[in-house]
Amino acid sequence: VEEGEFIGLIGRNTAGKSTLCYALSGLVPHFFKGAYGGSVMIAGLDVRTTDVSEVTAAAGLVFENPFSQITGSRFTVYEEIAFGLENMGLPRDEIIKRIEESLDLLDIRKVKDKNPFDLSGGQMQRVAIAGVVAMKPKVLILDEPTRGVDVGAKKEIYDIINQFKKAGMAILMISSEIPEILGMSDRVMVMHEGRLTGCLEREAADQESIMRLAVGRKEVAM
Repeated sequence: VEEGEFIGLIGRNTAGKSTLCYALSGLVPHFFKGAYGGSVMIAGLDVRTTDVSEVTAAAGLVFENPFSQITGSRFTVYEEIAFGLENMGLPRDEIIKRIEESLDLLDIRKVKDKNPFDLSGGQMQRVAIAGVVAMKPKVLILDEPTRGVDVGAKKEIYDIINQFKKAGMAILMISSEIPEILGMSDRVMVMHEGRLTGCLEREAADQESIMRLAVGRKEVAM
C-alpha cells in the first residue's frame, strides 16, 4: 500500500478478510495464536518479530464493532482518545494537541465529555476512529467501519475517510458494499476462502468482476 493509496477489500463472510486485517495489525500472531506461515511486512516492520506496540503504532486498526474498540476503562470520549496516546508515552502537550485535532476531524467535540457507551452507534464509531487516527499510523485499516449505522451516519463516516485519503494517509478498508468500494478505491482486492483471488485497478473494477472473484470463479494474476 502506497502513501495516500486507498485499497478496498471485498469477499464473502469467512473469506478471511478480518483475519488479514488482524495479521497486518499484529493481533495475529501476538494475540490470536495458530498456524502461521510466511511473513507479513507493514511499514517496513516484520509483524512476527516486532513488538506489537510498535506494529499497532504503524498500522492502526478500527474494528467492525466499536464496542470491541472502546476500552471501557475511561469515562469520557476525551479520556478514551487519550488512552492510546498515553500508552505511547507521548508528552502531555502532544497528547492534548492530538486529541483536539481528532475531536475536530471526526466532528465529535460536542460529545467529548460524554461516556462513549452513551453515544449512538455512529458516534461510537467516530470515537473509535478518532482514537486510532490520533496515534497517526502510517496505514489505517478499517474493518467494515459503517456496519450497523444508519444511512446518514454512514455517509458522514465515508466523507471523513475520504478526508484521510486526501490528506495522504494509506488506507485499507473492508466493506461488503461494492458501490462504495468502487467509488473510493484506487485498487480493489478480492478474497475467497483465505486466498486473494484478484487485485483490480480502479479502471478495471466493476461489480460483475468483483462478484465473480468473490466466489472463486477466476483468479486474476497480481
